[in-house]
Amino acid sequence: MDKAREPITCHVLNLTTGLPAAEMAVTLTLINPFGPSAPLTAVTSSDGRINQWNGEAGSSLSEIFDNLHEHDGGQMVWSL
Repeated sequence: MDKAREPITCHVLNLTTGLPAAEMAVTLTLINPFGPSAPLTAVTSSDGRINQWNGEAGSSLSEIFDNLHEHDGGQMVWSL
């Protein structure tokens, strides 16, 4: 997995203008199989994109994906 890029990305657009939604708070929570997890948070950049998710106590999105092999089926359900 490319460590320079998060395994889940997000791009937010303003529905009224069609332009990127900058400085918007976004929360991502894993519902299943490990969850519900502590939420990962981020704020969109000037182009409306999430570049990095921040977790409590230093947890990361990459760690969740790295540990997926420990669960049968390997299917994840997320809430954004």
